[in-house]
Amino acid sequence: MSATPQQIEVYFLQRLDPYRIRHSRGNEYRSRCPFHGGSNVTALAVNLEDGLYFCHACGAKGKGIGEFEMHLQKAESGSMPPIADALRAAEQVVGTPFERRVHQEPVIGKRSGWNRKQARDRYIYTDETGNEMFSVWRFVDAAGNKVTPPDHPCGCSPDSECQECEGGRVWGSKGVRRVLYRLPDVLQSLVVFVVEGEKNCNDLSRALGTYLAKARGLAVGALTVDRVGVTCNPGGAKAWKPEYGYGRYFQGKIVIKLGDNDESGRQHDEDVCRDVAPFASQVFRLALPVGEGEDISDFLQEHTVEDLLQLLPNRVAWQQPAPQHALVKDNLVPRALLVKPSELVRNESEGGDWLVDRLIPRNSRGLVIAPPKTGKSFFFLDLAIALATCGRVLSLPSLGRPVRTAIISREDGPQLVSERLRGLARGRNLDWSDVDRNIRINTVQQSQTFRIDNDEDLTEMAEWLRGEGIEFTVLDVLNKLHGGEENSANDMTKVMARFDELARLSGSQVCVIHHTNKGGGARGSSSIAGWADTIFRLESDESDERLKRLFVQTKFGSTPTPRLMRYVEDTAARSSRIEMVVQR
Repeated sequence: MSATPQQIEVYFLQRLDPYRIRHSRGNEYRSRCPFHGGSNVTALAVNLEDGLYFCHACGAKGKGIGEFEMHLQKAESGSMPPIADALRAAEQVVGTPFERRVHQEPVIGKRSGWNRKQARDRYIYTDETGNEMFSVWRFVDAAGNKVTPPDHPCGCSPDSECQECEGGRVWGSKGVRRVLYRLPDVLQSLVVFVVEGEKNCNDLSRALGTYLAKARGLAVGALTVDRVGVTCNPGGAKAWKPEYGYGRYFQGKIVIKLGDNDESGRQHDEDVCRDVAPFASQVFRLALPVGEGEDISDFLQEHTVEDLLQLLPNRVAWQQPAPQHALVKDNLVPRALLVKPSELVRNESEGGDWLVDRLIPRNSRGLVIAPPKTGKSFFFLDLAIALATCGRVLSLPSLGRPVRTAIISREDGPQLVSERLRGLARGRNLDWSDVDRNIRINTVQQSQTFRIDNDEDLTEMAEWLRGEGIEFTVLDVLNKLHGGEENSANDMTKVMARFDELARLSGSQVCVIHHTNKGGGARGSSSIAGWADTIFRLESDESDERLKRLFVQTKFGSTPTPRLMRYVEDTAARSSRIEMVVQR
């Protein structure tokens, strides 16, 4: 039996995971040596293309999965198995048989109950830390037809008699977060190629790995990188959707899009570049000299990776189309709907998962309620700064990377918003440039009116939010964002649906600020509170106005503990902050 390069890679990454396997260069990975032990995490070198391994400490060496598994079992259990048993054990690790299989029946059309032992390939999609989210299996029949159904771990207890899964796995991907293929490589690479399919991804990744090992790096402008990521999305050319949030993984990266030479491939180029451009430092498209319907795998069958690199000067920079500027009545002066915080005041005077751990779920609808003058706008300006700069919110960590955030302020003007943001930035010891980088603001200065129930207003704002790559949008305050009757269930159901439309068109998570009624609930129709996935209620302490208590009610099955916080202002330093108060 022989293993494919893909199977070799999967085997070593999984088998050496307990020994802290890490990328070294090219196709070479390093880990602690399982044969002699020791704490040196670079002792064992493994080539993930051909399976060649060598320990620089004890001298153990060999080639291939079977030989490695035999010696690894001896080191771990004291008994060396026969080669046939070692190969069967390795197959269990990889999840697919080593010989190239052909599905026994035609694979045309939708089917269920696939026999995984007949799969030709398995592509494992993981989260940011390498934990499997789902797999895509590739079945090929005798006529060459192929299908690629996904499945995912069930999550049931090994001792339970689960009726939903087969061997701990469930066909389909319903309810599973979509991620990019080889996501950890994307996050660790400055330069990333985006292709159309998993096979393309593996073929190019192995070719680049071999080249990097020999050349000891790839020159990119004035930089030389020793790691290049290659990725694709699940589902093929038509499945790259903005709502999946793939573009956010490319923050600050140089992206090169290689498409299939057909109409769907060219559309995939456009979808990828448009989604990635707000986050990446540079985005390029590179056309390949291949026949109609062919791709990078076809190119590499006839060419070397050096031939591909010689094509790089032909890459074309992709430009994000500018949003349409609305025209102010009478004088026809273009206006911008979203501006940087520094642009609020023209002079320089200063007057799985969680967005925030266990506080704000990702991809949810938020509603903030509080009496007037409680400080809800101030709290969410501080939240915006925390998200935009990877800061903490009430001692809780945010997403772990900068989140592009927008504030649509219909209650506070540009001067007040600017002063508050500057004070909060000083309170967090941030430069004004840190705030400017990932926050965008809309006040009455940028658009005198904005109504969520006005088609033109909604469409225009959605275009700006998408064009700026905004991920989280706060709208302040509800009663100034619509023309409906607040106590009318019919009116408010329609109004709240418009916020869903804004989220859909913009690709941004939405949070709406609103007032409370006399009983402490959301003012107006119950359809307002019914719309929200998470409701944040802010109250001032009767004895000290600086103390605020935050209550959270969520539909996600857990109710976070109320949090007590203190608003602190330093007049002399012109700084402000919100700090967590430990309750005893």
